[in-house]
Amino acid sequence: MHAVRTLAPNANLDENWVSLMIVARQMGIPKDEVRKFIREQAEDAIEDADQPN
Repeated sequence: MHAVRTLAPNANLDENWVSLMIVARQMGIPKDEVRKFIREQAEDAIEDADQPN
């Protein structure tokens, strides 16, 4: 049986980010890889927004 750690409520933590990081950890994905992926997606979105239709 796996123990699940819970966090005390914290207004500084985004609930979706915490959930994402918990699932990533369970899947064995390092947090740096998650951050890199999100950063790349944000950069792509900015590039797409800068291009005329």
